[in-house]
Amino acid sequence: HKLLPARFITSTGHPGFMNAWRMLKKQEQLKRGPKEKETFRRTMYCLPDKHAKLPKFSSSDLAEKALVQEHQDLGFGYPAQDYDSNQIPRKTELCLSLSGQDFEKYISEVLYPNLAGKKFDIYKIDKQRRLIRLAKYTPRAIKDSKYQGSLIIIPYAKDEERPPQVLYRCGEEYFMHQVSSTTSPPYQIPLIGTPPELPRPISEGSAEGASQSFISTSSNSAQESISGKTHAYQREQPPSPPIVQQQVILDLTNTVIKCETEPIHAPSNPKDIANEPKVSAKCKIFEISKFLRMQIQDKTLIHVRRSNVLSDVLKIYQRNPEIVQRDFNVCFEEHSRDNDVCHVPLSPHALFVQFWREAFAHFFAGNQESVPIIDVSIDPDFYKTLGQILYHGLILLDYWPVKLSQACACVMILNTCSDRQLLTSLHRTMSDQERFVITEAKREIRSGCSEFSMQTTKSLYQVLRLYGNTQRPRPGNLEKLLLQMSNFYLKQKSYWALYEMRSGLQSFISDFLSHLEEQDVFSFYSLLTPNALSLFEKTIYMFSATDNSIHEMEEKRVKMYFENFVMKLNCETLSTLLVKWCYSDCLCMEHLYVRFLANSISERPHFDPNETTLTLSSVYTSQEELHQLMMSELES
Repeated sequence: HKLLPARFITSTGHPGFMNAWRMLKKQEQLKRGPKEKETFRRTMYCLPDKHAKLPKFSSSDLAEKALVQEHQDLGFGYPAQDYDSNQIPRKTELCLSLSGQDFEKYISEVLYPNLAGKKFDIYKIDKQRRLIRLAKYTPRAIKDSKYQGSLIIIPYAKDEERPPQVLYRCGEEYFMHQVSSTTSPPYQIPLIGTPPELPRPISEGSAEGASQSFISTSSNSAQESISGKTHAYQREQPPSPPIVQQQVILDLTNTVIKCETEPIHAPSNPKDIANEPKVSAKCKIFEISKFLRMQIQDKTLIHVRRSNVLSDVLKIYQRNPEIVQRDFNVCFEEHSRDNDVCHVPLSPHALFVQFWREAFAHFFAGNQESVPIIDVSIDPDFYKTLGQILYHGLILLDYWPVKLSQACACVMILNTCSDRQLLTSLHRTMSDQERFVITEAKREIRSGCSEFSMQTTKSLYQVLRLYGNTQRPRPGNLEKLLLQMSNFYLKQKSYWALYEMRSGLQSFISDFLSHLEEQDVFSFYSLLTPNALSLFEKTIYMFSATDNSIHEMEEKRVKMYFENFVMKLNCETLSTLLVKWCYSDCLCMEHLYVRFLANSISERPHFDPNETTLTLSSVYTSQEELHQLMMSELES
């Protein structure tokens, strides 16, 4: 018994084995886990507003990294204090003892000083890539929810501007897209790849069989009558409750745009589906163009040389100003005036896309966005004619060249632009190398330097001089210089061109421009800019088999392959896909169709842009096979 601890010796001096066992058992029951730490870490990311693009955080794509840097430059993105010495953002440390009020104060004063005076909401990202608003904004509630992902902060100024409870990530550039809370479930915006439930005619044009006249820039011209082709794919729909939708009414007596709420009932007859109004986010600019489209006259056929599209189109609009009030088809084939059978009429989309590509190449400068160039050799009426062509494309097809700088579009349409939009457009106008120089300079600022390094100073001189700067850049004045540069380069330097383009627009829709705001221009651009998820919302899939057979399963697998392919495309390749698919390089089409060819295996994809239809085989052996065939078709 002398070998046992004293506590195991009974009062009688003999070992108490049972007593020892009970004491050890009791001590084991009294053991506790480790003490909870006072802090924990979560990734924090702040968007400039609810309309900002949400990056793919795990992506190594340079465009995604540039988007993060763009948000950082505006004072948002990751908290500046969380960057380590290698400029890699770390998770933010949160204190469990903070109350809701103290936590919000910590976010707005310490993490993001730009949020001072603003309200904000905090969201989490679910498995479907949706943003779900948190129920309670305290560190304790965040930790107890067991959520380990990124926390997204979205600021807003007024209560009516507050983001909804659920936000969807949309597209290659991932615009934030709001699903209306007044939309009934059968008509909600579908998830990735789900075909829309309300097919409508592919295009809205003048009546079939309308007479056509002929306009040409050369003596080799002829006349031809074109009957428009439209078709609608129809599907049976279950009865649905009425939908309350906001509609924009154009009052011509006082040129005021009104908003009214009207019930829209689901069609009882499948044949009437094509005539039902579109259930989607409203845009004032689209409503204006829809109204003006009703005044378009009969179609005409215009003939241009494929090798000289830019000059031929300019001559047509300058010599025939009335063409902006007419619909048209275009023929690019060069043939004898009397040889009518050689006419190959194409959609106006084909002409506008080719024209603006040449215009941007010769008279604009920029990278992701382009700004008009002022040159003494440019004809005085050139930019005014561009404004008329912008107007014509808008009212005919809802077409707009989205490569045109959004800040310039705001100045042209509204005659004003916010500082934030100017900075964003300047960033997107710069080349990748120029953006890298700015990024490196801001990295040095975050490190606490009082002066830039010699190499950074030299690089900044070279870059900023291109945009009109003549002052020495220092850490204390860089943000001010960037704002001055954006104002000079995007507004002042190009103002004559933008004024002339505005006058071309005003000659037809001046009464409506005064009712537009910068948010309307942003919504307009976000709806037209090509991105994958927005494209899927417009896509209708036509399966050859609908009986839940093995054939239908194979076609749905091909559908998945196709969507995976589209999701990986960059903006430029996505625009190429759209041109092949529907002649247009922006999302101005009502619908896009994917048809599956029965009993077809690994055939080359076939595009029919006249019918906005892509035909795929029912079976492809793998994702890689479809990818190779699609890329081969796009590069052909």
